Amino acid sequence: MLPTILALLLAPLATALPPTIIRSPKVTGWGWWSEMESCPPGYFAHGMRIKYERDSGSLDETGLNAIELACKNRAVPSSGDTYIKGAEGVFGGWQAYQYCPQGEYVIGFALQSESWRGGNKDDVAANNFAAYCGRPEAPRRRYSWIQGSVNERGSWTRDQFCPARQIVCGIIVQIEPAQAPHVDDASLDSVGLKCCDF
Repeated sequence: MLPTILALLLAPLATALPPTIIRSPKVTGWGWWSEMESCPPGYFAHGMRIKYERDSGSLDETGLNAIELACKNRAVPSSGDTYIKGAEGVFGGWQAYQYCPQGEYVIGFALQSESWRGGNKDDVAANNFAAYCGRPEAPRRRYSWIQGSVNERGSWTRDQFCPARQIVCGIIVQIEPAQAPHVDDASLDSVGLKCCDF
């Protein structure tokens, strides 16, 4: 009788949670959502880089154009990374990869974004991305983070975190396609990350 009761009590702990999607709060809402791109099964995000158009003094800057996540195999960390990004804007260049400390993975994020400026002013929407790193079992808060190197524009959104025992395993982005000549471009607007059981 005792083993049966114990099994019933422990069953919910062994049940896998469905993936969770965490999204940046809406600031502007321009463009279309990409398809979700996921790490292969058993891989989890542990690094990232951004594609960014630096302020060059032109009348139309776009800021953040893409976020690419590096996914590591949990069982065989030395097997090499795979990379996912959802979608990519056409402006700017890629920065170097940054990685979470050893043993940590991406557990959350914040997006630096600028709201609509109005009139004939240049809009960039999303400007920077910060990935929060932590251990799968650790409480969800900002222990350490990695982020792009950018010109500061806009404000940071609220922190978004995966549920306990889930790690980032996918990405979806809202991106505005390149506009016609003399029309303001904004490129990447919002981001969502998929969290999977670790």
